[in-house]
Amino acid sequence: MADRLLTRNQRLWVIARDGNKCVICGANHDLQVHHIVSHRVINFVVTTPENPVLLATLCERCHSFNPDNDAACVHPDMSWARNQYRKGDHSAIQRVFDRRNKKMRREVVDKPIWNHQYDAYLLQHALYATLDYVKDHPWPTK
Repeated sequence: MADRLLTRNQRLWVIARDGNKCVICGANHDLQVHHIVSHRVINFVVTTPENPVLLATLCERCHSFNPDNDAACVHPDMSWARNQYRKGDHSAIQRVFDRRNKKMRREVVDKPIWNHQYDAYLLQHALYATLDYVKDHPWPTK
């Protein structure tokens, strides 16, 4: 899944910083860069979603698609929507994004859009890994 907020070089930098593996389960395939703090929140508050200390490498299964257990993902709502899509509900993913946007505007209050059990670990990992890695690998601006 492409990230429109990060350049390709920035995504590759985060993945390399994290040892080319998911920081939750250690998988080295289907890697994605996760915004630890939702970019919708960041854009609303500070406008710098590409800060490397707010990013972590996750595999697709831990990030947003676990066909066996939606709740095990960092984004259980997206896992649910992707499972619905596979069953033929082709508007499920758009409905999730619409609901997320409504939540950010406080138009609706319901289930969380991400699984908070990982937040503290991911933030701590990203901060310390970035401080160590950036010494020899400057953060790409493009």
